[in-house]
Amino acid sequence: MYLLKCHIENFGKFTDFDYQFNKELNVINKENGWGKSTLATFIKAMFYGINSSISVRSLTSTKLSGTSPTICS
Repeated sequence: MYLLKCHIENFGKFTDFDYQFNKELNVINKENGWGKSTLATFIKAMFYGINSSISVRSLTSTKLSGTSPTICS
């Protein structure tokens, strides 16, 4: 399976955000505060779902799934 692109309407700090993935390994090398963890949380939430009683800010990988992908390509 390949992730081709994602569009985030309103999740965490992202509003109307688009990201285009490569077919190879994708590395997101951005400054602190850019939203790398938020993007990873969004992708995990799309794969595994999200509990509506948990706020986006409090999400961690253990709350979404015990086994989750760490590299998106």
